[in-house]
Amino acid sequence: MKKWILLLTATFLLGNFLNCAGLHPGFENPKNDTSVLLIGSLIVDVFEYHHITDTYKYATDVAILGRVEEAGKIKEKLFWTKTDAHGYFYLANKPPGEYGIKGFRVKILGSEDLITVVNDLTDSTEHFRVVKRPVIKKSGNYFPYKPKNRVVDFGHNYFFLDRGKEVHYKHFYRIKDLRLVTGTHLNEPPVAYYFSAEHPKSLWQKYLPVRR
Repeated sequence: MKKWILLLTATFLLGNFLNCAGLHPGFENPKNDTSVLLIGSLIVDVFEYHHITDTYKYATDVAILGRVEEAGKIKEKLFWTKTDAHGYFYLANKPPGEYGIKGFRVKILGSEDLITVVNDLTDSTEHFRVVKRPVIKKSGNYFPYKPKNRVVDFGHNYFFLDRGKEVHYKHFYRIKDLRLVTGTHLNEPPVAYYFSAEHPKSLWQKYLPVRR
């Protein structure tokens, strides 16, 4: 009995260590010939929100809306994931279809506040906005991201939240010398290159758009 307890404890601690280190212990290999891999990054700069100015990369909840095909039927599904220590996120073995970033939730350190940002995804003119309730609905008509060789790459998504009210959004293929609200400068490779380096033995490697 004691051995089982020690084994479970060690497994739990290892999982926490991998998560804190920004690794992805659950990065699943392809389960069939049609599933897709969703990858991206999300970085949030919060400026003067209740006197708090900070950059958030780790453990942001990201909502991905998909119009997907399952059992021969087209349906809308909402998928959730979390960013790692560097702001990257992924979802493996999802149905083929079209996808969009529906929103995210970020916990403000030093307070009990949770900022929720959504995009209605009705068309290409919709913008991200802050909402009062931490609810992200499964609805939308605009799905700008489609699989390319079984990979849906959302790229780098940078959000500047001005006093927790206005949302300014920028999209990057790669990040070069981006100045954050903390004063640091951020440089990040294309998202696919990050996951290729993090998971060199993954069977998704042959699908990632990386120059070998």
